[in-house]
Amino acid sequence: MKRFLSYTILALTLLLGGTACQQEQPKASSADFSVIEGISNRQLLLDGAEGAIKTFHIEAKWDWSILPTSGFLCNPSQGSAGTNIAIQATTLQANNSADTVALSELTFKLLNTRFVGIVAYQTPQVIIDNNSRRVVTEAQSGSTVTINFTSSSPDVEVRTSEGLQLVSSTLISGRRHEAKVKVLQRNDTAEESLAGTVSFYINDIKQGAVAEVWQESTIKLDRNSVLLSGYSGATTNLNVKSSYDFEVSSSSSNFEATKIGTNTVRITALVDNTTAEQVLLGTVRLSVPELGDCHTDIEVYQHPANTPQTLLFYYIGRSLSSYFNTNIENTMRALSQNIQHNSRVLIFIQSSATTAELYELRYDEAVGECVKELVKEYTIPGSYVEGRLTATLRDMIDYAPAKQYALIIGSHGKGWIPKSADSTLASVKALRESLWQQVEGALPTRHIGEGSATIFDTTQIATELQATGTTFDYILLDNCFMSNIESLYDMRHTAKQFIASPTEVMASGFPYESILPLMLKDEGTSYDLAAICKTYYDYYMALSGTYQSASVALINASELDALAEKMKAVNSAERTPDFTLDGVQAYDGIGTRNPSHVFYDLEDYVRQSCADSEAVTAFKEQLAKAVTSRYHTPMFYSAYNGVLNDINYYSGISTSASVEVYADEWAKTEWYKATH
Repeated sequence: MKRFLSYTILALTLLLGGTACQQEQPKASSADFSVIEGISNRQLLLDGAEGAIKTFHIEAKWDWSILPTSGFLCNPSQGSAGTNIAIQATTLQANNSADTVALSELTFKLLNTRFVGIVAYQTPQVIIDNNSRRVVTEAQSGSTVTINFTSSSPDVEVRTSEGLQLVSSTLISGRRHEAKVKVLQRNDTAEESLAGTVSFYINDIKQGAVAEVWQESTIKLDRNSVLLSGYSGATTNLNVKSSYDFEVSSSSSNFEATKIGTNTVRITALVDNTTAEQVLLGTVRLSVPELGDCHTDIEVYQHPANTPQTLLFYYIGRSLSSYFNTNIENTMRALSQNIQHNSRVLIFIQSSATTAELYELRYDEAVGECVKELVKEYTIPGSYVEGRLTATLRDMIDYAPAKQYALIIGSHGKGWIPKSADSTLASVKALRESLWQQVEGALPTRHIGEGSATIFDTTQIATELQATGTTFDYILLDNCFMSNIESLYDMRHTAKQFIASPTEVMASGFPYESILPLMLKDEGTSYDLAAICKTYYDYYMALSGTYQSASVALINASELDALAEKMKAVNSAERTPDFTLDGVQAYDGIGTRNPSHVFYDLEDYVRQSCADSEAVTAFKEQLAKAVTSRYHTPMFYSAYNGVLNDINYYSGISTSASVEVYADEWAKTEWYKATH
């Protein structure tokens, strides 16, 4: 079936004069005329060459004619009613400019009605690709560049200005051409310079399209300024690209600049910045003696020695890389609002199976947005290496010393469940493996660690975090199942507060663009953890379907030892007769296809299992002190059954008490030892 493109009718009513009466002339309607093909978006697009032909097709119910046009002719220009009438539009001159030009309107007349709104345009004879209009090559003589363009004429000629030489001009396919151009001189300046231009001729007539060829500066740096940490001895490397031997000097005794190898300058602070603001230490000059006064200067700044707050992001594993990168992009969008002031934001992220990088994110006033700067590169070992997490975090802490620190960990996780099981029974091993099989087509969720090199037991995490010598103000665990009492008790001495979820966390994680302002309140000096939890809940509550899934809790670590004491009293009290886990709120989808779940609500477990009401009340009162904020959507999603699951009771913390499949390992946890 033909598809019709209808056009607006401009009805011009012609009145016939008469001595006795006036009679209205017949008019055509929009159904009487249509363009079938050859014209799109009310535009007739003609090629740039003189005599270029474009055919389009119309249907007309009545005899028709085309009113006079400018810049092109239509043949035929009039005709009888019919279907699929072919009309050829022919250009009368070439378009030698660099722009598409409007020729005139194309107006059809049927009866006494004019159909307008179609405009004829003519493209240039030569169109340069956007990425070839300004090309930059290396500073030395003999460097080559490629110019890509299209031409309506196969006889197009490429000519270069002085300073350039045409190497080749090739028709690639259809109308696409490629010209290779060589630069004949070197750029001996410290600025990018225009080496010359590339022009195009057809029939010896110069076309308006012109490509510019620029050369890099003799000394090319990898950044516009240098920003050092605030303490004496802080260093950073400046990468330099130059085909000449260059010298380095500094304008101040507050830092030193040393050439390392052939293309690196190491800049080292010699003083502490004891002020509360970022300071300018001076400038580094890189000069090329061979070229006389050829030099470039770069300013060196220094953070305050003790910044108010440093946020440390630790992303590990590869299966969630796209989500981690989105998290970083959202973080950078938030920081582009200039909210961090003197606080620092560092991100460690694994980039491949064997490599990782440490970056600093900071607001750059020169560009008006957040920039990401490489600090250090790492090698990921093939297996777990004790002390590696400590060393990485120590690098981050030393690089950005602060009054207080926050740690955000993002990866996969299974709560406290150890990575190595003690059981030797094949039946138990098989059951455990079946527990953690996600259903086909399940939405991705998070946990801690991935692969033998990056999976951590929570006891190992606790040990390595404590070995940094830093107690974090808070740790945000952007992982599945981490608000479990066994893990939190292991980690209670590593941070003052924790933000974690007792259920699975959707793969997109926390909404960092929304929560960064809450992590860097009051010009980066404070934070609002309860508001972070509420924002996380609000974000997922606003979604629909299986994505409306979030549970979160804010835990005061200083109350966990007292909670263990209350739990010990619960365990010493009389047990509810015939108690089973069947009626306790579960936080995973595992139990729908296995003998039992792995994670149950801690408070619900206590109130149902303990027959001593006073012990239960005392425990609930202490738990309220430990969990200071908690939110949850009506249901939670689990990749282990692929559906939303009801939340009927919620305390914010889970436990694996009485879970038989991990009973041996659970009895060895610090939480068990403290409560039995």
